[in-house]
Amino acid sequence: MILTPENISLLVACSPKIQPILQDCLPTYQLFGFFEIELDNLNQDSVFQLMILEHSHEQPNGFEIYQQVKQSPTLKSVPTIFVIDTVEPKIRNQIFEGGGIDYLLIPLEKTEVITRISRYLTLQVLQKDYQSQKKYPLLDDVTQVASSQILKYYLWREWRRAAREKTQLSILFCDIDHLNHYNEHHGLQTGDYCLQQVAHIIHQCIRRPADLLARIEGGEFVVLLPNTHEAGALQVAENIRQSVENSALRYLWEGKEQPITLSIGISTTVPSHQYLAEDLIQVATRALQKAKQYGRNRIVTHCFP
Repeated sequence: MILTPENISLLVACSPKIQPILQDCLPTYQLFGFFEIELDNLNQDSVFQLMILEHSHEQPNGFEIYQQVKQSPTLKSVPTIFVIDTVEPKIRNQIFEGGGIDYLLIPLEKTEVITRISRYLTLQVLQKDYQSQKKYPLLDDVTQVASSQILKYYLWREWRRAAREKTQLSILFCDIDHLNHYNEHHGLQTGDYCLQQVAHIIHQCIRRPADLLARIEGGEFVVLLPNTHEAGALQVAENIRQSVENSALRYLWEGKEQPITLSIGISTTVPSHQYLAEDLIQVATRALQKAKQYGRNRIVTHCFP
Protein backbone atom coordinates (compact mmCIF):
# COMPACT_ATOMS: atom_id res chain seq x y z
CA MET A 1 0.00 0.00 0.00
CA ILE A 2 1.27 3.47 -0.89
CA LEU A 3 1.08 5.87 2.04
CA THR A 4 -0.93 9.01 1.35
CA PRO A 5 -2.37 11.45 3.92
CA GLU A 6 -5.79 9.82 3.54
CA ASN A 7 -4.58 6.38 4.68
CA ILE A 8 -2.07 7.44 7.33
CA SER A 9 -3.23 6.71 10.87
CA LEU A 10 -1.56 8.32 13.87
CA LEU A 11 -2.20 7.15 17.43
CA VAL A 12 -2.20 10.15 19.80
CA ALA A 13 -1.81 9.88 23.58
CA CYS A 14 -1.82 13.54 24.55
CA SER A 15 -3.62 15.85 26.97
CA PRO A 16 -6.79 17.71 25.90
CA LYS A 17 -4.64 20.82 25.55
CA ILE A 18 -2.19 19.31 23.05
CA GLN A 19 -4.40 17.00 20.96
CA PRO A 20 -6.38 19.80 19.22
CA ILE A 21 -3.11 21.52 18.32
CA LEU A 22 -1.87 18.34 16.63
CA GLN A 23 -5.18 17.99 14.81
CA ASP A 24 -4.82 21.55 13.53
CA CYS A 25 -1.23 20.88 12.39
CA LEU A 26 -2.12 17.59 10.68
CA PRO A 27 -5.63 18.03 9.26
CA THR A 28 -5.21 15.53 6.40
CA TYR A 29 -4.09 12.65 8.63
CA GLN A 30 -6.34 10.35 10.63
CA LEU A 31 -5.69 10.88 14.36
CA PHE A 32 -6.95 8.29 16.84
CA GLY A 33 -7.03 9.00 20.58
CA PHE A 34 -5.15 6.40 22.60
CA PHE A 35 -7.53 6.79 25.53
CA GLU A 36 -10.51 6.08 23.27
CA ILE A 37 -9.42 2.64 22.04
CA GLU A 38 -9.29 -0.76 23.72
CA LEU A 39 -5.84 -2.30 23.47
CA ASP A 40 -7.22 -5.82 23.87
CA ASN A 41 -9.53 -5.31 20.89
CA LEU A 42 -6.79 -4.26 18.47
CA ASN A 43 -5.93 -6.77 15.77
CA GLN A 44 -3.31 -7.04 13.06
CA ASP A 45 -5.46 -4.90 10.77
CA SER A 46 -5.20 -1.98 13.21
CA VAL A 47 -2.26 -0.30 11.52
CA PHE A 48 -0.77 2.91 12.89
CA GLN A 49 2.19 4.50 11.12
CA LEU A 50 3.23 6.64 14.10
CA MET A 51 2.39 7.29 17.75
CA ILE A 52 2.60 10.73 19.36
CA LEU A 53 2.82 10.49 23.15
CA GLU A 54 2.93 13.34 25.65
CA HIS A 55 4.96 13.34 28.87
CA SER A 56 4.56 16.68 30.65
CA HIS A 57 3.16 18.40 33.71
CA GLU A 58 -0.27 18.14 32.06
CA GLN A 59 0.24 14.40 31.48
CA PRO A 60 2.96 13.16 33.86
CA ASN A 61 2.41 9.43 33.21
CA GLY A 62 3.60 9.43 29.59
CA PHE A 63 6.37 6.89 30.12
CA GLU A 64 3.99 4.53 31.95
CA ILE A 65 1.65 4.71 28.95
CA TYR A 66 4.60 3.98 26.67
CA GLN A 67 5.46 0.83 28.63
CA GLN A 68 1.83 -0.26 28.32
CA VAL A 69 1.98 0.28 24.57
CA LYS A 70 5.13 -1.84 24.32
CA GLN A 71 3.21 -4.76 25.81
CA SER A 72 0.72 -4.72 22.93
CA PRO A 73 1.71 -7.10 20.08
CA THR A 74 0.02 -4.73 17.61
CA LEU A 75 1.56 -1.47 18.86
CA LYS A 76 4.99 -2.43 20.18
CA SER A 77 6.72 -1.79 16.83
CA VAL A 78 4.97 1.53 16.10
CA PRO A 79 7.55 4.39 16.04
CA THR A 80 6.89 6.93 18.79
CA ILE A 81 7.54 10.67 18.97
CA PHE A 82 7.24 12.23 22.42
CA VAL A 83 5.79 15.64 23.23
CA ILE A 84 7.63 17.11 26.25
CA ASP A 85 7.75 20.41 28.09
CA THR A 86 11.36 20.17 29.31
CA VAL A 87 14.70 19.35 27.71
CA GLU A 88 16.28 17.93 30.87
CA PRO A 89 18.90 15.25 30.00
CA LYS A 90 17.08 12.71 32.21
CA ILE A 91 13.89 13.02 30.16
CA ARG A 92 15.71 12.93 26.81
CA ASN A 93 17.66 9.85 27.91
CA GLN A 94 14.43 8.08 28.87
CA ILE A 95 13.01 8.83 25.44
CA PHE A 96 15.92 7.50 23.40
CA GLU A 97 16.89 4.63 25.71
CA GLY A 98 13.26 3.51 25.79
CA GLY A 99 13.03 3.38 22.00
CA GLY A 100 11.46 6.75 21.13
CA ILE A 101 12.59 8.16 17.78
CA ASP A 102 12.31 11.90 18.47
CA TYR A 103 10.62 14.55 20.59
CA LEU A 104 8.68 17.79 20.08
CA LEU A 105 8.95 20.57 22.62
CA ILE A 106 5.97 22.42 24.07
CA PRO A 107 4.87 25.00 22.94
CA LEU A 108 4.44 23.19 19.64
CA GLU A 109 5.47 25.05 16.48
CA LYS A 110 3.33 24.13 13.49
CA THR A 111 6.09 24.02 10.86
CA GLU A 112 8.27 21.82 13.06
CA VAL A 113 5.43 19.39 13.79
CA ILE A 114 4.57 19.03 10.10
CA THR A 115 8.21 18.71 9.00
CA ARG A 116 9.26 16.10 11.54
CA ILE A 117 6.22 13.90 11.23
CA SER A 118 6.29 14.08 7.42
CA ARG A 119 9.99 13.14 7.46
CA TYR A 120 9.43 10.00 9.54
CA LEU A 121 6.50 8.94 7.40
CA THR A 122 8.71 9.39 4.31
CA LEU A 123 11.31 7.14 5.95
CA GLN A 124 8.66 4.46 6.46
CA VAL A 125 7.80 4.57 2.76
CA LEU A 126 11.50 4.25 1.92
CA GLN A 127 11.90 1.31 4.25
CA LYS A 128 8.94 -0.58 2.80
CA ASP A 129 10.24 0.05 -0.71
CA TYR A 130 13.83 -0.86 0.19
CA GLN A 131 13.01 -3.90 2.32
CA SER A 132 11.02 -5.35 -0.56
CA GLN A 133 14.46 -5.93 -2.06
CA LYS A 134 16.73 -6.41 1.01
CA LYS A 135 16.31 -6.55 4.77
CA TYR A 136 17.99 -3.51 6.27
CA PRO A 137 17.02 -1.33 9.25
CA LEU A 138 15.16 1.92 8.87
CA LEU A 139 16.87 3.81 11.69
CA ASP A 140 20.32 3.98 13.24
CA ASP A 141 20.23 2.21 16.63
CA VAL A 142 21.93 4.97 18.63
CA THR A 143 20.57 8.21 17.17
CA GLN A 144 17.25 7.07 15.66
CA VAL A 145 17.93 8.98 12.43
CA ALA A 146 18.00 7.23 9.05
CA SER A 147 20.43 4.35 8.71
CA SER A 148 23.32 4.43 6.24
CA GLN A 149 21.56 1.76 4.14
CA ILE A 150 18.45 3.90 3.81
CA LEU A 151 20.67 6.85 2.84
CA LYS A 152 22.19 4.85 -0.03
CA TYR A 153 18.78 3.98 -1.39
CA TYR A 154 17.37 7.49 -0.91
CA LEU A 155 20.45 9.04 -2.56
CA TRP A 156 20.11 6.69 -5.52
CA ARG A 157 16.43 7.57 -5.87
CA GLU A 158 16.98 11.35 -5.58
CA TRP A 159 19.97 11.19 -7.95
CA ARG A 160 17.80 9.65 -10.64
CA ARG A 161 15.01 12.17 -9.99
CA ALA A 162 17.39 15.17 -10.15
CA ALA A 163 19.03 13.85 -13.33
CA ARG A 164 15.62 13.51 -14.95
CA GLU A 165 14.41 16.95 -13.82
CA LYS A 166 17.84 18.64 -14.22
CA THR A 167 17.78 20.05 -10.67
CA GLN A 168 20.64 20.50 -8.22
CA LEU A 169 21.36 18.01 -5.46
CA SER A 170 23.52 18.81 -2.42
CA ILE A 171 25.09 16.75 0.34
CA LEU A 172 26.49 17.87 3.69
CA PHE A 173 29.04 15.46 5.17
CA CYS A 174 29.30 16.32 8.89
CA ASP A 175 31.73 14.95 11.46
CA ILE A 176 31.89 15.67 15.21
CA ASP A 177 35.32 17.08 16.03
CA HIS A 178 37.43 15.18 18.59
CA LEU A 179 34.69 12.59 19.28
CA ASN A 180 37.25 9.89 20.18
CA HIS A 181 38.77 12.23 22.76
CA TYR A 182 35.28 12.91 24.12
CA ASN A 183 34.56 9.17 24.43
CA GLU A 184 37.88 8.49 26.16
CA HIS A 185 37.26 11.12 28.83
CA HIS A 186 33.51 10.78 29.33
CA GLY A 187 32.77 7.15 28.40
CA LEU A 188 30.87 5.56 25.53
CA GLN A 189 27.45 5.99 27.15
CA THR A 190 27.95 9.74 27.41
CA GLY A 191 29.34 9.63 23.88
CA ASP A 192 26.08 8.07 22.69
CA TYR A 193 24.18 10.88 24.41
CA CYS A 194 26.37 13.37 22.53
CA LEU A 195 25.55 11.65 19.23
CA GLN A 196 21.83 11.73 20.00
CA GLN A 197 21.88 15.42 20.84
CA VAL A 198 23.91 16.37 17.76
CA ALA A 199 21.49 14.38 15.60
CA HIS A 200 18.57 16.19 17.22
CA ILE A 201 20.18 19.60 16.65
CA ILE A 202 20.80 18.81 12.97
CA HIS A 203 17.21 17.64 12.63
CA GLN A 204 16.01 21.00 13.94
CA CYS A 205 18.04 22.78 11.26
CA ILE A 206 16.60 20.96 8.23
CA ARG A 207 13.07 22.13 7.62
CA ARG A 208 11.78 20.43 4.47
CA PRO A 209 10.18 16.96 4.53
CA ALA A 210 12.28 15.85 1.53
CA ASP A 211 15.58 16.56 3.33
CA LEU A 212 17.15 13.47 4.88
CA LEU A 213 19.54 13.09 7.83
CA ALA A 214 21.43 9.82 8.21
CA ARG A 215 24.23 8.58 10.42
CA ILE A 216 27.11 6.84 8.66
CA GLU A 217 29.34 5.67 11.53
CA GLY A 218 31.04 7.13 14.57
CA GLY A 219 30.38 10.87 14.60
CA GLU A 220 29.69 11.08 10.87
CA PHE A 221 26.32 12.30 9.61
CA VAL A 222 25.09 13.05 6.10
CA VAL A 223 22.36 15.53 5.20
CA LEU A 224 20.87 15.07 1.74
CA LEU A 225 19.25 18.19 0.30
CA PRO A 226 17.27 17.64 -2.92
CA ASN A 227 16.69 20.61 -5.22
CA THR A 228 19.25 22.73 -3.34
CA HIS A 229 22.02 24.84 -4.86
CA GLU A 230 25.43 25.46 -3.27
CA ALA A 231 24.46 28.73 -1.58
CA GLY A 232 21.39 27.13 -0.02
CA ALA A 233 23.42 24.14 1.18
CA LEU A 234 26.01 26.48 2.68
CA GLN A 235 23.31 28.36 4.57
CA VAL A 236 21.91 25.12 6.03
CA ALA A 237 25.42 23.94 6.92
CA GLU A 238 26.31 27.17 8.72
CA ASN A 239 23.07 27.03 10.69
CA ILE A 240 23.93 23.46 11.74
CA ARG A 241 27.52 24.34 12.62
CA GLN A 242 26.54 27.35 14.74
CA SER A 243 23.69 25.49 16.47
CA VAL A 244 25.98 22.65 17.55
CA GLU A 245 28.73 25.03 18.71
CA ASN A 246 26.24 27.14 20.70
CA SER A 247 24.55 24.13 22.33
CA ALA A 248 25.11 23.01 25.92
CA LEU A 249 27.35 20.11 24.79
CA ARG A 250 30.82 20.52 26.31
CA TYR A 251 33.98 18.47 26.94
CA LEU A 252 37.40 18.95 28.53
CA TRP A 253 40.37 19.58 26.22
CA GLU A 254 43.79 20.27 27.73
CA GLY A 255 42.18 21.24 31.03
CA LYS A 256 39.70 23.68 29.49
CA GLU A 257 36.01 23.27 28.78
CA GLN A 258 35.36 23.35 25.04
CA PRO A 259 32.15 23.26 22.98
CA ILE A 260 31.33 20.29 20.78
CA THR A 261 31.82 21.36 17.16
CA LEU A 262 31.26 20.02 13.66
CA SER A 263 33.37 20.06 10.53
CA ILE A 264 31.28 19.96 7.35
CA GLY A 265 32.05 19.20 3.72
CA ILE A 266 29.55 20.19 1.01
CA SER A 267 29.15 18.81 -2.49
CA THR A 268 26.64 20.08 -5.05
CA THR A 269 25.89 18.99 -8.60
CA VAL A 270 23.24 18.61 -11.25
CA PRO A 271 23.29 14.81 -11.59
CA SER A 272 23.93 13.27 -14.98
CA HIS A 273 24.40 9.75 -16.29
CA GLN A 274 28.14 10.44 -16.69
CA TYR A 275 28.60 10.17 -12.92
CA LEU A 276 27.42 7.96 -10.06
CA ALA A 277 25.53 9.00 -6.95
CA GLU A 278 28.49 7.79 -4.90
CA ASP A 279 30.64 10.47 -6.56
CA LEU A 280 28.64 13.12 -4.70
CA ILE A 281 29.54 11.53 -1.36
CA GLN A 282 33.20 11.14 -2.34
CA VAL A 283 33.50 14.82 -3.26
CA ALA A 284 31.78 15.83 0.01
CA THR A 285 34.17 13.52 1.90
CA ARG A 286 37.17 15.29 0.36
CA ALA A 287 35.66 18.65 1.31
CA LEU A 288 35.22 17.38 4.89
CA GLN A 289 38.86 16.30 5.01
CA LYS A 290 39.87 19.81 3.94
CA ALA A 291 37.72 21.30 6.71
CA LYS A 292 39.55 19.10 9.22
CA GLN A 293 42.94 20.08 7.80
CA TYR A 294 42.09 23.79 7.98
CA GLY A 295 41.47 23.56 11.73
CA ARG A 296 38.00 21.97 12.24
CA ASN A 297 34.72 23.68 13.18
CA ARG A 298 34.41 25.03 9.64
CA ILE A 299 32.80 24.37 6.27
CA VAL A 300 34.41 23.61 2.93
CA THR A 301 32.44 23.35 -0.32
CA HIS A 302 33.29 21.50 -3.53
CA CYS A 303 31.19 21.43 -6.70
CA PHE A 304 31.52 18.95 -9.52
CA PRO A 305 31.96 18.27 -12.33
